[in-house]
Amino acid sequence: MEQLSALKQLENRLALVANKVGNFQSKLEDLIFRAQRLASATKNNVKQPDMMFGNDLQVFRRDVRSFGNELESLPASLSEVERSAGYELKAVSHAQAVMRLSFRVSKALRDLHDHALLAHQHLREADHRVEAWYLVQEAEMLSQRAQSLPTIANKVVPRSRSEGRVRFLEFLIKLATPRGLLVVLILAAVPALALRFQRCPREFSNRWRYPPAAQTSPGGGEIMAWVEREHAREVESRYRRVLSAIEAAQGRGLAVIGLREKAAAALSLSAPASRAAALRLLAEVEMAIPVEKPNCIPLDPSDEREEIAPDRAPFSAADRGKKARRAR
Repeated sequence: MEQLSALKQLENRLALVANKVGNFQSKLEDLIFRAQRLASATKNNVKQPDMMFGNDLQVFRRDVRSFGNELESLPASLSEVERSAGYELKAVSHAQAVMRLSFRVSKALRDLHDHALLAHQHLREADHRVEAWYLVQEAEMLSQRAQSLPTIANKVVPRSRSEGRVRFLEFLIKLATPRGLLVVLILAAVPALALRFQRCPREFSNRWRYPPAAQTSPGGGEIMAWVEREHAREVESRYRRVLSAIEAAQGRGLAVIGLREKAAAALSLSAPASRAAALRLLAEVEMAIPVEKPNCIPLDPSDEREEIAPDRAPFSAADRGKKARRAR
């Protein structure tokens, strides 16, 4: 908690310093604009319109000098926090904010030094140039004091994170023991077993919530036996039909070698488990039975087309129907 409170105080302090540096930059930009007007009036031999520029420049230099005393103790406070930094999760965000503000203050002071140099270049009067030169020296001193702020603040953030890495490594070392490995294996096996056997409690719940409406009918066995006999009778009738077709083809002198054996093998497969294979084999045997070719007289391509007598009307199905009705 001490580290957290110290980082919060340092963050608020750096925020105030950054705001003050921003105000200094705004005032210095106003002084630069007024210095440009004075330089233009001196060049053109015109009466100086701004009589309070020297006084404002002295007041601004006095404010910068007092701000240097305030900034002098800031690197020491940040170094003290850096030396006592430890791992604290809540302090990480504040440490990062301190680092960003440190970069902001350092950059703003460098810009302030550049603006002071620009103001010194535009001045023409000796008194004003001396005051501006001292202002440049004081701005450079502030910039040098603030150069170490980003470096120190950058060390606070890794310090606050390194302890977390150390604790993570210690946790891995504890897991490397036999007891830790056993716990890891058990934790890994629990989801796998749950995925594998998740259907068992669901099925038990469904059977308990939705029991069957009635028990199996006592006559179901007789019905199934009758269905089985009908299927077996269908295979036998199919076998007899194929066998009669094979004998008829053999009587006409056609080659039916091996078909009778295939039909017998199909009849042996008439068990309930292989009845579909038996029907498929009988269908193959029936398709393989040779058929006697019909006696057809081929047409001769050299024959001319027969000409129809002009007094004979073409034959149609309608005329055949009319003649049949007349004959009745």
